[in-house]
Amino acid sequence: MTILTSQLIIGVIMVLLAFICYKANKVKLSTSMITKLALLITLSVLLGSIFKISLPLFGPETFEIKFDTLPLMFIGILFGPWWGLLSGFIIDMIQLMLSPTSFPYLGFTLNLMLTGMITGFMFQSKNNIDEKYKNFNQWLLILSLFLAIFFIVITNQIQIRNEMIVFTHGIKWGLTAIIFFMFFVLYMQSKLYSDNSFNQRWIRCVVLCELLVQVFLTALWLNVLFNLGFIVTIPIRLIEAPIMISAYGVMGSMIYRVIYRYK
Repeated sequence: MTILTSQLIIGVIMVLLAFICYKANKVKLSTSMITKLALLITLSVLLGSIFKISLPLFGPETFEIKFDTLPLMFIGILFGPWWGLLSGFIIDMIQLMLSPTSFPYLGFTLNLMLTGMITGFMFQSKNNIDEKYKNFNQWLLILSLFLAIFFIVITNQIQIRNEMIVFTHGIKWGLTAIIFFMFFVLYMQSKLYSDNSFNQRWIRCVVLCELLVQVFLTALWLNVLFNLGFIVTIPIRLIEAPIMISAYGVMGSMIYRVIYRYK
């Protein structure tokens, strides 16, 4: 698939998602809402443009650690999927204007839009999924663990700063132990908050967005842009996934307590 073809397909998908979200939700706007949206969008742009860690594992800007989706997810929580989707688009456009050397690829725009939309749909009050899918979080975490371990086992080497790093048996066992520990912490966190609606939905959103958007879709866009195969990029992202899920899980819970005074 060429870059131009993928841009056209992604553009159509973005328009369809915007139409679906707009029709499915009542779009309201007030002065207070505009202020909150502006603050959260500004915070997201700052976290994505300034407070980030770039690791040129496979070339420039192919692997970054940043927390710009955290405010975006709270836009979805507070205002619904339509505003989450639209805010994701606005955030990416602002980040592109602040970094004129960046290539405007719509795949990464779609990533942000999907993050805001997924969180918005998950936190809709009419979406009564907590009891119906009570153990869904645990199954998601187990699936994530299986995928991470699988790619560690099949990966023999990775490229970091144009140097090939061989995955010896010692490195594989060490990474496996770290992944098991991180997922054990996540699993226990999911169990401890099983009776709290926010934490259940929040962990579910974080895991879904990390696996679907940050792991799968980002690997797909890198394949289109730089011809990097899934086997090259997914192992590192699956190793990074439990760390980001843990960080987002803790930060989201803390922010929720501040906003809603939950104890």
